[in-house]
Amino acid sequence: MKVPKAISKHVLLEGEKVLYHARQRRLSNLIHPRSLVVTDRQLLFFLPGFFGYKILSYDYSFIQDVFVTNRPVASKVRIRTMWADIELGGLPRKSANQVVSAVRMWLESKKKPEQTTTHT
Repeated sequence: MKVPKAISKHVLLEGEKVLYHARQRRLSNLIHPRSLVVTDRQLLFFLPGFFGYKILSYDYSFIQDVFVTNRPVASKVRIRTMWADIELGGLPRKSANQVVSAVRMWLESKKKPEQTTTHT
């Protein structure tokens, strides 16, 4: 899956798999559309600007929940962390829904208690 070069080159760990990459529509951010990258280890926000870029990385252990708000033209994803809510709007509806389902699937798999077997 194609992700911004700065992320693939400098942020992704060895063996880390990209599950989904969503990018803002040009209507929302004409010059520098922002991206949201979901991997099997972390959630990354890629925020380009005129003088460089900023990458925000959130480990899944800090993420509490994820929400989507669908609008007629574009959707917004809201990530609730331990400290604050992070939002990224202007995403295509399908992309926003897939990001939310990928993150929720990962969160649900980590919430299940580990099964232990006892030998007697």
